[in-house]
This record gives sequence, structure tokens and C-alpha cells, in this order.
Amino acid sequence: NKFHLVKVATIEKRVVEFEYYDAGQFKKYRVEPYELRLKVEIWMLLVRHIKVDSFEEVYLSRMKDIDIKTKHFTRRELPYE
Repeated sequence: NKFHLVKVATIEKRVVEFEYYDAGQFKKYRVEPYELRLKVEIWMLLVRHIKVDSFEEVYLSRMKDIDIKTKHFTRRELPYE
């Protein structure tokens, strides 16, 4: 399931690609997963977008076609929230 896939990728520090539903359409994401967060009983994933070097929280429920890549990444310092 989605939760297990992103959990494994986060623990193993592996790049992930997926389709993400936003603003009425699916967009291709290539990210580094940082941490799973439970907010008001909804699972979110904190990711760093590789191309634009920015952090974002995404909803697991809006993700599909999750592909864990063999490429590993080095975690960066998280921005202050």
C-alpha cells in the first residue's frame, strides 16, 4: 500500500516518483521523502522537490503510481516551520 511504500523509501532515503492530484489534474513529482506526518487523522508526507529545491507536504491520498527509485539521497536540514 501507499503508506508502506513511502515509509520504506523514507527510511532507506530513496528518491520517489509519483503522480499527484492537484488543481484538478495529475502532475508528475520526483522527490526526496523526509517524513510521514499524521495531521487530524490524515497522512501527509514531507518531501523535497529535487528540481526546485523546496519542501512541501503532500497528501498520501492524492498520490498514485508510486515508484521507488534505486537512487539514494543525503538528507538536508529541514526548514523551520
